Amino acid sequence: SWASAEMAPRPHRINATLRQCMGSSILVIRLACLVLVSATAARGAVEVRTLQVDGIERRYLIALPRAAKVPTPTVLVFPGAGGTAESARRLGLEPHADRRGLILVYAQGVRRNWSGERDLAYVRAVIEDVARRDRADPRRVFATGMSDGGFFVGALACK
Repeated sequence: SWASAEMAPRPHRINATLRQCMGSSILVIRLACLVLVSATAARGAVEVRTLQVDGIERRYLIALPRAAKVPTPTVLVFPGAGGTAESARRLGLEPHADRRGLILVYAQGVRRNWSGERDLAYVRAVIEDVARRDRADPRRVFATGMSDGGFFVGALACK
């Protein structure tokens, strides 16, 4: 019970106050959603890059970490035979690399395959390109691969 009629809440004042608060809350929620969507898009963005190697246009995908020490270590990811750079992304390595400040490079084989000197020249060109453009450390390059890509990583280690 209210001590006096003047202290009793008036419905029209409460409704006006609620509308005002709700309007402010909705604006804050919208801004928060916009910031989250923007941050997610920037963090999850993967850039497609192309370069010329021995007269052939080659491509790779690169995922840069949000924060990293410079020069930055790089991990090259090689898909298996028949795979693509895009299919290698399904491994889910990006959150792990981002937490550790690593650059991820998803390589793309010619005709979805890895073979010999042609691809060794491509890997050298990718490492040089990433080192130049993204300040990657050319002395700290790591590689992983699936199936045929894994065999190619073994060949890289021997070179």
